[in-house]
Amino acid sequence: IAREHGDYLSWFELDLAALDEAYIKKQMDQSFLLSTMGSSSSDKEEEEEEKEEKDEHGHTKPKQQSLDKFKSYIDSVRRSKPHNLDKDVERALSVRKPYVGTLPLVGFFIKEISLLTFQVPFSASSASTNCTNEVVNLEVLLSRMSSSYDATYRATCLRILNDGLSGHIVRISALSLSTIAGSWHVESKERGYTSLRHRRNLENHCSDDVVLSLLDGVRRAGVPLCKRYYTLKKKILKVTQNLKKFTWSDRNAPIDIPADEEKTMTTDEILGLTDDNNNGNSATTTTTTTTTEATTTTEATRTIEAATPPPPTKIEDDTDEPSPPSITIMTATNHETNILLPPPVPPPEEEKVSWEEAVNIVDRGYRKFSPLMADMFQNMIKEKRIDVPAIDGKRGGAYCSGVAPGIGPFQLLNFDGTKRDVATLAHESGHGCHNILAYQQGHLQYHPPLTLAETASIFGEMIVFRDLLSLASSKGEKLSLLMGKIDDVVNSVVRQCSFDRFEELVHMARQRGELIPSELDEFWMQAIREYYGTVGPNKNDSPFDSYDNVSHLWAYVPHFHSVPFYVYSYAFADLVVGTLYSSFTKRPEGFEERLLDLLRAGSTKDFVEALRPFDLEPTNPSFWADALEAHLGGLVREAEALATELGYV
Repeated sequence: IAREHGDYLSWFELDLAALDEAYIKKQMDQSFLLSTMGSSSSDKEEEEEEKEEKDEHGHTKPKQQSLDKFKSYIDSVRRSKPHNLDKDVERALSVRKPYVGTLPLVGFFIKEISLLTFQVPFSASSASTNCTNEVVNLEVLLSRMSSSYDATYRATCLRILNDGLSGHIVRISALSLSTIAGSWHVESKERGYTSLRHRRNLENHCSDDVVLSLLDGVRRAGVPLCKRYYTLKKKILKVTQNLKKFTWSDRNAPIDIPADEEKTMTTDEILGLTDDNNNGNSATTTTTTTTTEATTTTEATRTIEAATPPPPTKIEDDTDEPSPPSITIMTATNHETNILLPPPVPPPEEEKVSWEEAVNIVDRGYRKFSPLMADMFQNMIKEKRIDVPAIDGKRGGAYCSGVAPGIGPFQLLNFDGTKRDVATLAHESGHGCHNILAYQQGHLQYHPPLTLAETASIFGEMIVFRDLLSLASSKGEKLSLLMGKIDDVVNSVVRQCSFDRFEELVHMARQRGELIPSELDEFWMQAIREYYGTVGPNKNDSPFDSYDNVSHLWAYVPHFHSVPFYVYSYAFADLVVGTLYSSFTKRPEGFEERLLDLLRAGSTKDFVEALRPFDLEPTNPSFWADALEAHLGGLVREAEALATELGYV
């Protein structure tokens, strides 16, 4: 196939790019005139034309179309003109691509990741015992770590992950990434690209200035919001899970707030000293922590189960065991007493969501916004276009392939029943809907530029999240949902931009020579410190108390290898979608059709033109900072208000 492409296909785009601009314009004008003349013919003439337009096999020839329909594709090809090499060189590169260079190495790396397995405890309760371990693949391990309510178990999973990557995977990943960065540098130089991201940005129909403005906006506005959010999460986890240290494994920890935690109890209620049973006398809480001999009065010794704090989880560390939870009160007879509360009960693991329930959740959210998108989603289910389970040997992560009009789309998931897996289903199904809507543009133009490629997917997540939030039965459930959503937004925006920073460090260093795993470890840690803060005795501006067991986590991220400098598109899309959703809430009339029109356009509109119907100007330097404040900032403020109301802050 590579030889056929090199001999018979690559020349077409090279010749198209090399054509004179005046000649292109002339052909465009003539084609437009011909198509216009054809459309104004009488019905009889059209019937005769149809009879005449047959090939030698008797098949109807395609109807004459204006070249203007393919203007976007033509413009895209011609943008590469200054960077194209001689035909013989381009042919040689095309023929060799599957056999030498980066492609086979990246394929080998991805296959090795898919075969990776880890031995982990069966559950949180067996993490510190001698119980037999369970062998799981990477996707299941990541799922276990992000869905457990037990901090010790999460930390164990992270350590197992980092240790498991430290062997041959780190070496293979370093070799692949070093080769990718070296090839990117040489080819960019030979083709005349002027910056690290220039090549990718050109393909995305996006200027370097806009991308740099996005990255700068995230550094200035997104990083402080990220730290503010994790500071809030740290406080909540300290109360609900008795967390001692906030570490990297707690970053995506689920928040589960029992329904009875929403009831604020007075000290009188805790001790049962109300007017009905204490003749009007009441107890007053003191701020002292002194423990004295408990009185023998019934009031002072009564333990009320309703006063139990959110169930903590034991954290293994080098400190002494914590004292049993208690409160110090002053009784009506002015005696101090220390009341022991019931021992904490370890919380359960996050409840699994069945596949059928996940489908219903996504369908309900989609249908409330767009019945058309919901029908497309159901058709993908009925036509079995989704590879669902997380099984060994399967490629990790999730993606949706459009393939070609009339054939795709198809989804690959690694569904393990977590709430995050439900969001992933909504995300990838958004991609599927985007493909279906854009197929009308034809194979050459249905795939949107990366700056818009994540729009439908992240919007799909957003509408499902907002639907679940509106159905929340308590403030505690609402706060849990909000925290989960903010986790996703921070991961899409701040974390992905930290990925871009890691790539930048790697590619810049590769210009000086071959890279080894220890250098990549340091670049990874540098990016983490820049985006999440520094942890240490001399400087500590991070909400995290430790960055233990994170140094090798760069080694399993496939985007660094498959699509260099792709990751900023997630931040781009999440902020655009956040702004779009804000526009939807303010001006819902006609919004569905405007969004569907954006999706139908495929690659025929760049992101500036696509967002114009929504009165958005992403070229404005303040756009990204404003979008961050409105989208991520709005969610954080909402969570802070609920956490304060529930007494966690």
